[in-house]
Amino acid sequence: SIDFDGLLRLLRANSDSERADRQWNQARRDILEISSALEHYVPAHGGKFPDSLEELTEKDANGNSILPTLSKDPWGRSYIYEKSSGEGKAFRVRTLGADGVEGGSGENADWDNSTANPIGNADGEEKPFVYKVF
Repeated sequence: SIDFDGLLRLLRANSDSERADRQWNQARRDILEISSALEHYVPAHGGKFPDSLEELTEKDANGNSILPTLSKDPWGRSYIYEKSSGEGKAFRVRTLGADGVEGGSGENADWDNSTANPIGNADGEEKPFVYKVF
């Protein structure tokens, strides 16, 4: 006899896993796109980082912007942007994962541009903060 409940649970688990993979792939692409835009912004603005990501969508005198729009993370929240407060040219773009709370693992892991991978190790401990430096 066929265990329909077991089969349904298996199908649901595969579907959830595929959805999570799509969400993380989208987050990776968005973070890389925003990081690239920041790297293009700095030389055109006297070596300074923008105060906010919204500045990447502002049009210049010719009507051009670095990004046409800012993407939301796959869970509908704005990406978090931090620029270095020191003299170094560094920034961080991140998402807090599905739960929107710092920390976590699996789909609730935080991701940033330093690794384009979840922040934390297999034990769920957070890695040291690393900025993208150029």
